[in-house]
Parts: sequence; structure tokens; C-alpha cells
Amino acid sequence: MIDYQAVKAVVSVIRLGSFDRAARELKVTQSAVSQRVKQLEQRLGVALIVRGSPCSATTAGAQLVYHFERVELLERQLASRMPGLIGPGSLPGRMTIRIAANPEWLGSWILDAVSDFVRSAPFLVDLVLNETIPTPERLRAGEVVAAVTLGEERLEDHDSCSLGSLRLLAVATPGYSSRHFPQGASPEAMAKAPGLAMGSTDPFPKRWVKAALGDGVESPVHRLPSRASIFDAALAGIGWGIVPAHLAAAHLKSGTLTELIKGTGVDLPVQWQVHRVAVQQLEGLTAAIIRLAQQSLKLDGIS
Repeated sequence: MIDYQAVKAVVSVIRLGSFDRAARELKVTQSAVSQRVKQLEQRLGVALIVRGSPCSATTAGAQLVYHFERVELLERQLASRMPGLIGPGSLPGRMTIRIAANPEWLGSWILDAVSDFVRSAPFLVDLVLNETIPTPERLRAGEVVAAVTLGEERLEDHDSCSLGSLRLLAVATPGYSSRHFPQGASPEAMAKAPGLAMGSTDPFPKRWVKAALGDGVESPVHRLPSRASIFDAALAGIGWGIVPAHLAAAHLKSGTLTELIKGTGVDLPVQWQVHRVAVQQLEGLTAAIIRLAQQSLKLDGIS
């Protein structure tokens, strides 16, 4: 059986950043917290906490936190159905749920949905924006309990609903286009014109090139750390980039950006996926996500 007293000690230290704060939260001595953590680490044969200021999780410690978050969600669900089974005060007043989404790229409707949800729900939200790890992989690994994902993949053990589609355009500044595409964005010109990508595995530039120009066309790329930085780099004239239509709209209208080839945008499916352990607890967030996404994203071919 899992020693949940020890697990709670580890999770509290990681969440709060210190053994002292964890001891105050758990209403035990700091020595008791240290002993519980040490015993669990010895039992598992791995370090769970990186001691420091603040303390942080090892890979194994992070997995333990993800597991415990699901246990907390299940206990809350059970407590709502059988309140006498769980003693008063045994559940935290607010627990943290981790979700993945990128309002900088998808739109502020995500933050509006979170705002609607937390007004009445007993949760704190940890919004994961780092895209160096693809969102579906974060869901599979248990790093997040829910996410807005891009693409058609629907994960096992998750409830999924379509939110519509995100229109992606290939854009550049007029100056960049005149230098690199004086005769238009032909395959020959694209093979020499630097684009913008988020790392070496970013699928969107290749997807647009294939849709617009066919197979076999390769383009060199500058690599940037985030989707938002790709938009900024395109505006700075560093390269051509794939950006959402809603971000580019005002700049296309004013002429500070131009489409490489008009009418060659790509529609990317957008989904909301929730691990089944959290479906009931996140009903309010799901409702807000669906309602606000339908107001903001392209649905069924209608903008």
C-alpha cells in the first residue's frame, strides 16, 4: 500500500518550496517531514526532492505529485457523493490543477474561461505554457489533467471535444518579401528564404509549404523558443512565419505584414481534452472553454 502520509510530505515540500513551510501546512514538525521524505526515498531508491531554496522535484518526485493530484481529485469527487466518508478538514481548501494551453497564440478566451471557472470552483490553476514538450505528451505523462490541443489526435482515457479550428497563415514583412520573393514565393525562392520555427520538430512551416507548394520543398529556418516569439520575429523581418490569422489580421490590414501566397492558409483542429479522473471536477471549466472558444475560433468553415 502507498504511504500517503509520506507522499503528502513530499508533495507539500515540492509545492511550497521548503520543508519548514510543508511542516506548517501539515501541522507537524520539520523533523517529521524530513523523516517521512527520507524514508520514502529510501524505500523507492530514488531522490524525490532537489534540496535548495526553493526545493524542487526530481523527475520521480514530479511523477509522485502528478499521481497525488489525481488522488485529490478522486477524493473530492467521492466527498461530494459521500461526505461522511472523508473527515472534515482532510481535503485542502483549494487544490492546484495543472492545465496546458497557450493564450499568447490561441487567444485570451482561454484566460477568460479560467477566470469564469475559478470564481466559484475551489481550485488554483497552474497554466502550463512551455511548448518544448508537445501538449499531448504532457497529457500522456500525467503532467497536466486537461489541455487545449492542436491537431486531430484524441487520447485514450481522456474526454475530448472539438472547439473548432485555428486558421494559420504564412506571413512576412513587405521588406522581407521583396528581398526574398521578388517574383513570388516559388519553390526555388522558398528553398533559400529563411523561415521561423519553434525548434527542429515544429510541424507547421513544413505543413504550410506542403499545402501551398507541394512535396519536396525544403526551407531553412531560424529556431525560436515560443509561438509568440515567432510572431514577433516575423514582425521584425527576421523571416517568414506561420501565425494565427487573428494575430495577423490587423497587421495584414495595415500592411505591416503580407501573406506569402494569398488563400493558402491551413486550418488546424483545436480540441479540449480532459483526463477522465478530472471530468466531473472540471465541468465548469469545460463549459466555459467550449462557450468562449465557439465565440473566438473558426467553426465548421464559418469565421
